Formats: sequence, C-alpha cells, structure tokens
Amino acid sequence: METKIVSIQEKIKTRPSRFYSPELKKEILEICEQLHEQGWTRKQVQNVLGVGYQSIDSWKKPAVKIREVTTTASSLSLISPNGWKVEGINLSDLKTLLS
Repeated sequence: METKIVSIQEKIKTRPSRFYSPELKKEILEICEQLHEQGWTRKQVQNVLGVGYQSIDSWKKPAVKIREVTTTASSLSLISPNGWKVEGINLSDLKTLLS
C-alpha cells in the first residue's frame, strides 16, 4: 500500500498541468476507497495524498446521463374563467384564438 501511495504522490507532483487526468483521478479514487476500508479518515487520506476532499468528492459524483426522449404532438384544452371550454386544439390554434 505504501508503494501505491508514493506512486500516486509522485504522479500528482509531476503532472503536466494543475488538472488531474482521468486516469490519475481513477487511481486516486481507488486508493481512497482502499484506505477507507483500512480505517483511514478522510482527513488522513487528504493529508497523505495532498488532494482536497472537495475534489475527490466531485470526482465520485456520477456523470449526468442523457437519454433521448420522444414526444408526440398533444392537443390542448383551454378553459376560460367563465367556464367555456375548447378542447383538441394545437399550439398554433391556441395562439390564434388568444390573439
């Protein structure tokens, strides 16, 4: 475990920019999980790796998944304050009716 920690510390120090690569983030998350299983606290992990827990927590959040949704044209109903009701109209008809 000690060699993994030293390896990650070295990768953090020698990264080409202030940003963490996806591979390094993955390694950091893996070692964090292993250290937690051994009873390490968040503060201890943060201190030994030199990575803030705000960063680590943000990397743990699942990525937003986008899925395609299909919709069908629906008809609208218009009910006036006086109680009259118009059903089965589309948006352009409603616009014409209200203008």
